Parts: sequence; structure tokens; C-alpha cells
Amino acid sequence: MRGDFGKGDNRAGWRSLTPAEPPEELPADVREAIATSALELLTGAYAPPDLERARRGWRVAVATLVALVAMLGIVGVLRRGLALDRSIAEADRRRLALVEAAFVGRPGPPGVPAEMRLVAELRELRGTRSGDVPIPFDATDALAALVKVWPEGVELRPESIAVSERGISVRGEAKGHAETQILADALASLEGWRVEAPASRSVKDGVSFTVTLSRDTSTRNAAAMAPGQAPVGAVAGAKDGRATP
Repeated sequence: MRGDFGKGDNRAGWRSLTPAEPPEELPADVREAIATSALELLTGAYAPPDLERARRGWRVAVATLVALVAMLGIVGVLRRGLALDRSIAEADRRRLALVEAAFVGRPGPPGVPAEMRLVAELRELRGTRSGDVPIPFDATDALAALVKVWPEGVELRPESIAVSERGISVRGEAKGHAETQILADALASLEGWRVEAPASRSVKDGVSFTVTLSRDTSTRNAAAMAPGQAPVGAVAGAKDGRATP
């Protein structure tokens, strides 16, 4: 296609305008490499009016969609912020309700908030606590030592073993009084403990026994008389502050 045309030409029904062949001014090898379908002439000021309107409509639609998505995102963020504010306010309300419930029937000085009264009471309670808190007794070591010296090959049926800071109590059943005495003799080897005379009574299938151990006061007295030194056969510095096996 050759010739000149301007903006006033009637192009209302045109959709595409391409040359029949590449321009003759181009070299032969370039002309052979160019596809004439790619040379669109109706562009810019020469584009068909209805095509330009369609393009403008698409641009407006895309811009509107982007603006709508942005507005929805902003609205979502605002709603989340409002929900968070409501949650914080509800948490504060419940916290104040709990604090005020702690002082029901206990009127305080006028004008003093309940929170300040609660903080003052907590400080007062902390001030009354002693700095030396006793360490609870740990029965693990005593129980492990008892299991270690438990006699083997003896018909014993233990029912309960109670271990405390002051003593150990073993209850169960045995074939006879001899087995009970064997158990008492074995437990007597526990250093730091003293075995009391075992108590037993006859039952249908043997005897029911109770073997009681108490702290060896002589060991503790020896440790007190020689500070920093543990008695023979004992280790100082147990969890309860006394010499233990």
C-alpha cells in the first residue's frame, strides 16, 4: 500500500492496515526477513476511533479495578484495627473488673484506684517474705538407696513404701518372720538411717510386716560437732541440709 492520508480520512470501519510488501527502500535481505503482517500502520494518531475508545475503556476498567482492590484493602485494615481496639478495651475492662473484685467489701482511701491498692498490697506481701526459703525434701535419693539394698531371692510382697524427711516406712507381706528380719537387716545398711524393730503379725498366707526407719540422730550430731566435715561413711551437703548416705 502506498500513498499519504491524514487524520481526516474516514477510517471508522478499518481495524488493521498493513503493506502488501516491505518498502523498496530497504535492503533485500531486510525485506526478506520482515513479515508484512507485523507492520501495522494504523497506530497513534491514525488508529481507528472505535479501537481507541475500546482501549481507553479497558484502561479505565483496569484503573477502576485497581482502585477498588486498594479501597477494599484499606477498609479491611481499618476493620482489623477497630476489632483490635475493641479487644484491647474488653481486656482492660475485664482486668479492672478482676482488680475491683479483689477489694469487694474492703473500701479503701477515696480517690485511690484499685490497681494502685493492689500493687501496694503485693509490695507489702513481698516485704514480709523471708529470704531463706527451705528447700523441700527430695525422697529420690533415699528411695534409690532403699531399692539398692533390697534383698534378692527373698519372698517379699511390698504393698507400700513411704519416704519422708523424718523416716521411711515399708509395709507388705512375707512368707514368714525370718524373711521380715532379712529385710530389716538389709535396710539397716542404709547409712544415715536407723532401723526400728520390725512389726509383724500372722496372716493367712504368711505374715504382714512393717519396717520403719528413722533419721540417725547420732550422725547428724557428729556432723554438727565438726562443721565442714562429714562423718565416716556419709556425704555432707544433702538436699535437706543434713548428712545422708
